Amino acid sequence: MTLPQNHVKELIQRIQASSRDREVLLIADNELGFTQRKNGGESRCLFAVVADGASVIATETYIETVQEYVDRRSKGSGKGSQAGKGGRNRICVSFSGFHGEEDRGDEVSATPSETEYDVHMCEVNCFITQLEKGIGRAVELIEGRDYSFPEPSHNGGGCGKYEVHYESIMWRQLRKKLGGLGLLYGLEYVRSCTAMIRGVFKCKRVPPCVVAKYVALLLERATRNELVLISLRASLHDGACDSSYSPIDFLVPRYDGNMQDFETRVRKTGEIIWEAVKELFLESADKNGGRNLRYLSNAQIGFLDEWFSEIRLNSFRRWSKTAPARSEELAPEPCQETGSAHGVRNLLEKLGVPIIADKVAFVVRSGSCLFNLQTERSDEDYTIVYKTETPHLFSRKPPADCYSAHVISPSGFASDKAGEVEYEAKEVGKFIIECCKGNPRNIELLFTDPSDSVFISLEFHLLREIRHIFLTGRCLSQYFGFVSERLHKIRKLLEDESSYNDREKTKLSPDAEAAASKLLYHAFHKLLGIQSIAAYKDPVVRLSDDSADRAFIMRLRTTRPMTGDIYPSVLLRRAEGMLAKAKESQKVHDEKRREAGDPPRPPEVNLDKIRAVLDRIRLLGAPSHLVDDGGCGGGVAPP
Repeated sequence: MTLPQNHVKELIQRIQASSRDREVLLIADNELGFTQRKNGGESRCLFAVVADGASVIATETYIETVQEYVDRRSKGSGKGSQAGKGGRNRICVSFSGFHGEEDRGDEVSATPSETEYDVHMCEVNCFITQLEKGIGRAVELIEGRDYSFPEPSHNGGGCGKYEVHYESIMWRQLRKKLGGLGLLYGLEYVRSCTAMIRGVFKCKRVPPCVVAKYVALLLERATRNELVLISLRASLHDGACDSSYSPIDFLVPRYDGNMQDFETRVRKTGEIIWEAVKELFLESADKNGGRNLRYLSNAQIGFLDEWFSEIRLNSFRRWSKTAPARSEELAPEPCQETGSAHGVRNLLEKLGVPIIADKVAFVVRSGSCLFNLQTERSDEDYTIVYKTETPHLFSRKPPADCYSAHVISPSGFASDKAGEVEYEAKEVGKFIIECCKGNPRNIELLFTDPSDSVFISLEFHLLREIRHIFLTGRCLSQYFGFVSERLHKIRKLLEDESSYNDREKTKLSPDAEAAASKLLYHAFHKLLGIQSIAAYKDPVVRLSDDSADRAFIMRLRTTRPMTGDIYPSVLLRRAEGMLAKAKESQKVHDEKRREAGDPPRPPEVNLDKIRAVLDRIRLLGAPSHLVDDGGCGGGVAPP
């Protein structure tokens, strides 16, 4: 039954409002979404294909990740937030109206009713993946045999088992280019149809008669591939059969009310189909046409990629016209770049990092060198923050958001890595997520003096300008957790060495001593950071050459054997005492701020400010041809 136009318009508006800058491409009946009577009204399940806005992909996805993390931590459970991706991919919309109207002359009799729509949404990138895999519903929404469209396709339209209630111009263009010719019925489509049958039988809430009808449809779909049809005819009649004969008329079992028996016979039918097509799977390359019989052709995939890119590009252009004004209210003006871009290019080549130098936002010599606590046996560590190129960010398969190269030593933790070079590179979105979570290693990079960095871009300066919003209660808890974890490992190490209670009689092995030294240096350095953050100051990162704290840490790092006041068990108790005092100090400083009327430390980051700055970072340096469409409208020219 076709939906009323006012319902369709309202559904489009509600779907668009379910996510920032979302575009509706298609609204159709959900194949298992049969209409039900419910509380005097109707409940109907719909399926929508949507295109998330460029702002969601570039910014909002990262904000949602942080919000879901905060919600899980706040609730103390491992379950995800309903406000995240799952929450915005399904909506329920109700309409009040009348049903059962009868014309009785001058009188109209009507009963109040309510129509409810349960809309399941599929992002267009996911839909294309389903299309490539041959998922039945995805293929049929393009081929059109089982759907009635508002505008018929060039093959005359479908048989109308289900209806399409809305399709955008871009969707109609896709359907007219790829659909109606049966070219999408590859062998993976056959596999998908038979596999879906098993899932349908698991839908216990669906009436058996509906299950039977849908199973029959899936079995009929499995024979729409011409090669499969020929193979089935040959297997059932030894090659002698009428070309007009449809094997499915013989194969599809009838439902007689016994679901268990029906399922058994359907499984047998599936086995017959597989037996008939297994040779086709083994020889899936069509030598004559050069087309893979299992999947879409290269030309079809190429058109899909171009069509998808145009959708993303149009969304990015719309976003770029509104995002700067919004973000400038919250984000600071950018500073100048720090460091040499030429030096960055040479470093990337030296490290072998697969990143374009122009997209690097930050490079620093990290590890112990960042803290000025390196020894002559330390390795050479680098941390890189980069920005994904705009076209690649919106591509169907975006590049990795993290690259790394670490030397795995047979000696394990705290091994001698003199002369080794390691790196870790993170995409700016991933880097910001970890900052929002309070990761000490990332927080320290924001508070590193620019003079100690190899390179800082305009984008990273934007983050540095708002770095204090990351010093939250969450961040301080992460610092405490980091130190506690290191101290726990030291206790375990000392227990394994049987020296925790009798430090004078047991000598640590060289490997255990090296591990204890590194764990203690980590703990004492982060304790200095805790003391600063608890006092509402910037965290300590680099220790000056004449610092007493540096002299103490370097002593425990370099002195062997570790005896007297730097014996691991002695240092462990010292660190435990400092940790306890830091917790008390935090309470004292918080109380003083309350008494002075100053704002307390926020428990979490301000996501509005993060969103605004990330918007600007994504738009900075975007190619001009992506921002300005030159007056051209959307649409893809057929290849």
